[in-house]
Amino acid sequence: MTIGEVALFLLGIAVVVGSVAAVYIIKLREKMDKLQARMDKMMSASKLTTWENRKTGLYSEVLGRFGLMSEYKQLAVIGSSSENFSLDMIGVKDDSVDYIEFKQKRVGQRQGKLSDGEELVKKLIDEKKVKYIIKDVEWPEWFEIKDREIKKKMKKRKN
Repeated sequence: MTIGEVALFLLGIAVVVGSVAAVYIIKLREKMDKLQARMDKMMSASKLTTWENRKTGLYSEVLGRFGLMSEYKQLAVIGSSSENFSLDMIGVKDDSVDYIEFKQKRVGQRQGKLSDGEELVKKLIDEKKVKYIIKDVEWPEWFEIKDREIKKKMKKRKN
């Protein structure tokens, strides 16, 4: 065999190996695309379900608030910067302070389940590990609130 024949033989092997690798990569890419499409579909369904649950949960809270107005002397909605805070309201009666969590219950379905955070809050309340805390906030003497001056911008004239 001459050097040219060996080179041609190696080139042929390289072409075959390259073709097999290209086909394998194309098939792998198709599988990955299908998997990605399935994952996207699952995620969008999950996001939709999460949004629907959040929306109906908010409706339950609003209905619950109106339903409790005559039952309590004081009701406080707990607003939070935490998206999933574990309490919705605090209600005060003559003989109790009630920590209230609203859970959606649809006719013929199971009761809403408490999250891990809600379970923890319930456990702490049940164990009477509740405190009434007063925090004093001292403002510095230099503190002031004043109106801001707004300067008008002048337009440049074209000559």
